[in-house]
Amino acid sequence: MKPDSWMPLYIGDWLKDTQHLDATTNGAYWFLIMAHWGKHGVSSDDEHLRQIARVREIDWARVKGTLQPFFVELDGLWINRRCVEEYESATSAYRRNCERTAAANAARNDERNVSRNGDVTSYVTKHVNPPSTYHVNPPLTSRQSQSQSQSQPQPHINNELGGIALTKAGKRTMELVRLCEDVLGKVEMAANRGRWVDRAMKSPDRLERVLAEVKGMKLEHKIKTTAARAAEDLLKRFKTA
Repeated sequence: MKPDSWMPLYIGDWLKDTQHLDATTNGAYWFLIMAHWGKHGVSSDDEHLRQIARVREIDWARVKGTLQPFFVELDGLWINRRCVEEYESATSAYRRNCERTAAANAARNDERNVSRNGDVTSYVTKHVNPPSTYHVNPPLTSRQSQSQSQSQPQPHINNELGGIALTKAGKRTMELVRLCEDVLGKVEMAANRGRWVDRAMKSPDRLERVLAEVKGMKLEHKIKTTAARAAEDLLKRFKTA
């Protein structure tokens, strides 16, 4: 929420600083602070101040004299330093929250725009089945082609990979990466997909065990941080065990 539409009230500080004020003066101070919030100050024009404070003319001289120590008069303005500091702090916090929200939304949008299968498949195809492992035959004559088709079964073509069949290890890597996304979440995978794919390729048994434990911890509500953090801790524990 924008700080222009709300203002923090520290009740302990307020009561400590205003114990000597009567109801009229306390109310006048409150109206002046609300008028000050979000601005550089309040005009020091006497009648303008009285109207903001909502005090009768007969009481204004006394009320103004009591409230004046709470403000500094500078360049035609009554300025309350605490009010200025709190507004700047609230504005900075609001700006940081907006930046974090924008970054999270961008990560989610990127995840929606990129095909999960295509992304995993391209990575696995590149790193698990490098081009050197693909067997390419020279063109066959019609007689050779007919003879080979009769003697050998035709290999299964994976249309998803554009005609390149994955090895058994590659298929398992893809399954583990999809399991990572289910257990750890799309935001974590959008940020660190390559790291988890590498782990799925190098230590599939260990990663599968870790994911199973994290999934169980989630079901039992035992995770105090995030699923990704819990998985990282388990991986370190299993590595040193």
